[in-house]
Amino acid sequence: MSLPALLNEMVDRIFFYLHYALNDELVIQAFESLEIVIIGVASFFLLGKRYSATHWCSLVLVCTAVMSMEIGSASSGSFNRLPLLPSLIAVVGSGLEGISGVLTEKILKRHEQMDISLQNIWIYFWGALLYMVIMLCSGFSRFVQNVTFTHFNRYAFLFILSESIRGLSSSFLFKYADSVVESFTSCTALILASFIVSLILQKEIGYAFYLAVTNLCIATFLYNAAPAIPLTVKAKSVSVPYSIEFE
Repeated sequence: MSLPALLNEMVDRIFFYLHYALNDELVIQAFESLEIVIIGVASFFLLGKRYSATHWCSLVLVCTAVMSMEIGSASSGSFNRLPLLPSLIAVVGSGLEGISGVLTEKILKRHEQMDISLQNIWIYFWGALLYMVIMLCSGFSRFVQNVTFTHFNRYAFLFILSESIRGLSSSFLFKYADSVVESFTSCTALILASFIVSLILQKEIGYAFYLAVTNLCIATFLYNAAPAIPLTVKAKSVSVPYSIEFE
């Protein structure tokens, strides 16, 4: 259970670096949309799931839905001046985040009889322990400040509350659905958040938003309409002797 916590720590460090290297949240979210396709690939190798061509098309459509919306919202020169190294690091971070979600799904479904609350305690225990060790190594004064919530404002507490709710809802989706469904809900929430922000800030909704909504609806329909491919098990050939009848 400590492996997803370690991967999440690496992902947080990567995206913390990207916030300073790229300095554009929309560009970072566009790279994060690659996580959807990586989740499908990781589910194939780690969980043994099989997807049809329709399933893969729906995953690519969801990826393009989020990416088109973020590209349309970003400035025109943001993607033309992307440095090579931060772009590669962003792709690696998206891959690690997708693998972490698939591993969490595998851990939660391996012990189906265990209560999900107890599973969450163990998963978040390893994450909290790892983060406390990292904060302690970074400096004792900084460790005391973070543990005692010194200089935290109300927005920081709201962020902690929202992240806790998101983590619990993701755990339910991982155990009772799968990581692909969780990625669909995350993309839907991202598009809905962009719509709400546009209403609050009174920004004009461009064509990229409507294209993203259309692609998301088509992808959801295709993923649900496509029949699931059962796992095929090769049967062993058994030689049956001929029966000889005597008159």
